[in-house]
Amino acid sequence: MIPSEILSQVGAPITALTQITFQCQRCGACCRDRISAPIILTGYDMYKLAGALGMRSTMDLIETRIISVSQTSSGLPICVLSVTPDGVCCLLEGRDCAVHEAKPAVCALYPLGRIYDAEERRYTYIQPHGNRCAGSSKGCAMAAMQWLDGTKEDEQLYAACEQAYAEVVKFFLEITNDHYLERAFSRTIWALFGGFNPRKPFLPQLEENIRGLRPLLKKAVRKSR
Repeated sequence: MIPSEILSQVGAPITALTQITFQCQRCGACCRDRISAPIILTGYDMYKLAGALGMRSTMDLIETRIISVSQTSSGLPICVLSVTPDGVCCLLEGRDCAVHEAKPAVCALYPLGRIYDAEERRYTYIQPHGNRCAGSSKGCAMAAMQWLDGTKEDEQLYAACEQAYAEVVKFFLEITNDHYLERAFSRTIWALFGGFNPRKPFLPQLEENIRGLRPLLKKAVRKSR
């Protein structure tokens, strides 16, 4: 269960019947100033983006620098949408998103957010603190379940990515050998983010990638003891 103190820091939990009043103004403000608030991606986000952009694999997104990869303090890879020098999302074209129909979950959920609970294997949906979007309080009110209806179809696939990442986190916390940490980092990038063909079903690819990654991570942990 997600501790209440963590939830309170990021937003207010909502229920299916929580009323949401929001209408996008197409101002593009949420696509700017992304340096301090990067769009963090899952493998399924990248899978959809690669398909929308006509790419052969999700690794193409990294190689063309649409996606940038960085490293957390625990050594884990994290993927984010690249931005221009002034902080604008690289996929913003004028006032429109170049991949609107395949936009990342962070964007599709806006102005709502969600946190994944790996123990309970479910999402908690929230209204994040500090939302100053011009679309807030505009349009007709609707229940949160209606607002989220468009993202529910893919929720299982997003959750599978979150669960796989949570599994990998446990391994990385035990890897202290720098050589094996570097190998684990590179292989994890491919398994969780770069190793997907957008013309094939996503979930079987994720499951196969994780099966191939586990032996390397287990070896890295052994070598660190």
